[in-house]
Amino acid sequence: MKHLCMGLMLIFNCVGQDFLLQFAKNSPHTTYYYVMSKVDASLVLPEQIRSYKEDVTGVLKDSVFLEADSDGFNAHRLFTVEEYLLNGNKVEIPDYLSQLLDYRYFMHQHKGIRKKSINPDFDPLDVMEMNLVLPEKKVKVGDQWVAEYWASLPVAGSEKIKLEGHWQLKSVKDEVAVLVGRFQAKASATKSMPYAGLLRFMAEHRFSMAQGMIVEGKQSLDFRYESRTELARLYSKEVTDGTRLGYRLKFMSDLRPMTEAAAVLRIPGHYAPIEFSPDLESENESMDTE
Repeated sequence: MKHLCMGLMLIFNCVGQDFLLQFAKNSPHTTYYYVMSKVDASLVLPEQIRSYKEDVTGVLKDSVFLEADSDGFNAHRLFTVEEYLLNGNKVEIPDYLSQLLDYRYFMHQHKGIRKKSINPDFDPLDVMEMNLVLPEKKVKVGDQWVAEYWASLPVAGSEKIKLEGHWQLKSVKDEVAVLVGRFQAKASATKSMPYAGLLRFMAEHRFSMAQGMIVEGKQSLDFRYESRTELARLYSKEVTDGTRLGYRLKFMSDLRPMTEAAAVLRIPGHYAPIEFSPDLESENESMDTE
């Protein structure tokens, strides 16, 4: 009973407490992560279905340096690929990926990554970057804050669409905060462009407030663009697996902490990966572009 009461006191204390969330500042350190990412794309045409699957696993080394200015710091990121699978087959790392594995970046203490050495045109607001944004003021458990993201829909051309949503401080335990993000954008069909699109960005991170860094996390980006033509309606009636004419792209990544010894020996962390909250999982599976 004593332990139960102490636990309840800790929970109630966290609920009413204010927390300042910010990325590391004036604290040089090196962190290792085991990363698993997956890309699953498909294009459904009346005459055929084209699919593309990419699986990448490896070790990520993040080295944070001294403060660059009053708002943030410089850091270096190195990703060592352990395995690269293309459509289920192990192949050599493609040139475009190898160019993205080693770079320097600037991290703002609240706005996340703002610059990358490998991309002079880097835009932190592009949802494809999946940049974590922290609130500039103190927040309580349950508080939400808005972050701006946009996306260029590949089928619709260069038009930018703004995503609506927010980040939330879901819980705090032992100086580790659970941050959940939910954002989405819709594109309605028109006479000139008979497609309807839905883009959804979802993430859940465990964030160390003492170190000012993500300790583990999981995020996904799901984009669907479906035809709204008469041919598409006829096609949907003929198939039995629920496929629709159009395009779908899904990206998922899982970030887990590693010790330096495990990183050197290439030993993944031995524990279950973080799971999305049940409501986030159900929302992700029940996407509908109607």
